[in-house]
Amino acid sequence: MPVRESEGARVTDVKKDTVTITVDGREFEAKPGELLIAAAERNGVYIPRFCWHSRMDPVGACRMCLVDVEGSPPIPGSQQRRPQTSCTTTVREGMVVHTQFTSEEINSAQKTILELLLINHPLDCPICDRGGECPLQDQAQDYGHSESKFEEAKRRYKKPVPISPLVNLDRERCILCYRCTRFCEELSGDVLIGVMDRGPEAFIFPFYTFEGETNGHGGIRGPVDDDINETFDSYFSGNTVQICPVGALTSREYRFMARPWDLQITPSTCNLCSAGCSINVGVRVQDGNVARFSAATNEATNEEWLCDRGRYGNAYISAPERLTQPLLRREGGLVAVTWDEAFRTLRERVAPAVDGDGTGGVILGESLCDEDYYVAQKFARCVFGNNNVDHRIEGGMSADALLPPQLTYDTVLNSDLVVLVGLDAREEIPILFLRLRIAATKRNLPIALVHPRDVALSEFAKVHIRPKPGDELSATQDATLIEALNAAERPVILLGPRLAPDAAAWCALAESTGAKVSWAPRRSNSYGALAAGAHPGLLPGWRRLADEGARGQVATTWGPELDPTEGLDVAGMLRAGLDVLWLVGADVLGDLPDAALGAKGLADAKFVVVQDVQRSPLLEHADLVFPAATFVEREGNITDWEGRRQPVHAAVDPPGSARADYAILAEAARRLGRSIGCRTYIDASGELRGFLDSAAVWPQMTGGHEREPQGDGMRLLTYRLLYDDGSRIRRTKGIRELTPGAAAELNTADAQRLGIADGAHVTVSSEHGSVNVRARVTDGIAEGVVFVPWSQWGVSAQALCAWDDPTPAVTVKGA
Repeated sequence: MPVRESEGARVTDVKKDTVTITVDGREFEAKPGELLIAAAERNGVYIPRFCWHSRMDPVGACRMCLVDVEGSPPIPGSQQRRPQTSCTTTVREGMVVHTQFTSEEINSAQKTILELLLINHPLDCPICDRGGECPLQDQAQDYGHSESKFEEAKRRYKKPVPISPLVNLDRERCILCYRCTRFCEELSGDVLIGVMDRGPEAFIFPFYTFEGETNGHGGIRGPVDDDINETFDSYFSGNTVQICPVGALTSREYRFMARPWDLQITPSTCNLCSAGCSINVGVRVQDGNVARFSAATNEATNEEWLCDRGRYGNAYISAPERLTQPLLRREGGLVAVTWDEAFRTLRERVAPAVDGDGTGGVILGESLCDEDYYVAQKFARCVFGNNNVDHRIEGGMSADALLPPQLTYDTVLNSDLVVLVGLDAREEIPILFLRLRIAATKRNLPIALVHPRDVALSEFAKVHIRPKPGDELSATQDATLIEALNAAERPVILLGPRLAPDAAAWCALAESTGAKVSWAPRRSNSYGALAAGAHPGLLPGWRRLADEGARGQVATTWGPELDPTEGLDVAGMLRAGLDVLWLVGADVLGDLPDAALGAKGLADAKFVVVQDVQRSPLLEHADLVFPAATFVEREGNITDWEGRRQPVHAAVDPPGSARADYAILAEAARRLGRSIGCRTYIDASGELRGFLDSAAVWPQMTGGHEREPQGDGMRLLTYRLLYDDGSRIRRTKGIRELTPGAAAELNTADAQRLGIADGAHVTVSSEHGSVNVRARVTDGIAEGVVFVPWSQWGVSAQALCAWDDPTPAVTVKGA
């Protein structure tokens, strides 16, 4: 509205923060530039739609969201105003709108659109996985005709077409809303499906070549009745299934498993990486089995998306390999026993370590809940009487180089420069990648990379420094990177999972350039373990064991005086030949970057307790096995890479007599005569919360190990890809089929120098071992670097590494 600046001054317009519009006789405020469909819904007026999605650009394809806007031009030859698509119309001051509720013309138009959509749509709702939660069903009932004038035969195609090992396509159901193709083009960047043909013959299909045949319009013809190669191998394909409004895309893992009304939905948090994605766990009420995982909306973390590992990679929960009762080693092998018998044997065998005549230690995995870490470290300190507790199987923060989780999705995405150091976000924290890619494409968020090879965000990188693995520290002196950081107003630096040893140097660079810096671990709960004190040099609440005042604070709650001597780390416990080695969700054979050390540590320990959810090679070395509950079978919390604690809830009962990890440890302590309380989730969570709420001021970083430059020669780079031969996701058939075969990636110049052709069989060797794989020759990796993914089918770079040498010198020779 006009305002007067001063007496006699000219009148100027001040831009309003809102505009006033009228919808169906109701007047309300809307945001300037806001789409009409969104403004109406936000104020309680629902306009039906199929193609519109709030996180993608509008296209006005389905025409279902038509409205009558006063002042619109008339239909040629008519006095009636031309209907407008509310998903492409922005609000303006004084706009008057009539929806299907107040306009007969709009109501009739929507009925006609629905009738046209249903002409060829199959009436297979009783067998469609979308039935019961289908927008087409709902809108046909609410806004459609009760009868159809169409009497001709419907179009028929082969159904379903498997377009990936995880996704089926039913072309008969598709209404060409383009939600799936727009998600792939705008958000994930995996442009693997698109529109084939034109007009009434148009259909959605994967891009591929088919005998060089075209459809007459210059496009590629799809084999309507023939099998095809499954080419829709996006890490985010399940999102297209979830947003498809008609069941044209369906999950092959969920196919015919349940109806929506058969499912009991429990909110939870995914624990397959550190992204912290909110999920909904669907359990069939008839049999209590987990039927599906789907993305839940959480604007702070995953918005409403989920990677396919998190969506489909949980088949292990109901796999035959699940542990359901305690096992005890006797002559002839492991035999099932009762919990009472297991604890009696435990008391007999573990007594020396408890009574001070022996040594014990606890090694934890990095996918447990916060409460498990808290009780486990309390068990080690109060039962074994030492600080031999650690979770850092793949490396991590030392006590003198702690880096707090000070960044969030919001601070990263609202920065003006994101530096990713040693982080392949698409493979290691996929939802972080997705959100960064969206910000890069839609808002031109500048990205800088410090990584030896091209990664999925390389196409957006303004700066890409390619050091050898282990030499990332050299990038802190790079003039281009320093200049970019100094030029930015809100720069952030994210250190990848393997960069914890270099934290001090990157913190120094951040301080000198005004950047914020954080560590982004790959495992789901590395920060939760640190906060709970599952570390040989840390106590709960980020307190340092070496701090006498911190030890006194903890002892006040626990009672026993704490040993001030820093405990053994993972490697130290495996080398020590402990009297009792207790493994809780920790695969020291498959995950440890030193296969020989893991096997030796298990062989040297006098008594090995394995506490896990499923059978694995670890059981060959176990003297006692406790069956643990999975994250969907218990209550707890998980701390993601932001430091955000998020809940997991019991959606289903554990199988057999399996129990939550914290409950097993608390009961074991009681049976060993060293009760530590924490026998219930409320007890454990309450104690931990008390320490977190009273956490000391974050200690000044005192340094930390800085790695020496790696020098000349070829170096190994290895890390996990999103799909690998992991003990959990290998249980999902579709993911197993999508897991790439092992290959050694090397630079074109190195390959030419060594006389190695792309696809040739090669042997990659280090002083620790060798692997035989195919070569992948590319310009997308630094010279002098060989990338062998961790734990692919039949091959793992683990054979090339040692605990103290994670990036060894390697040679590559033709096999």
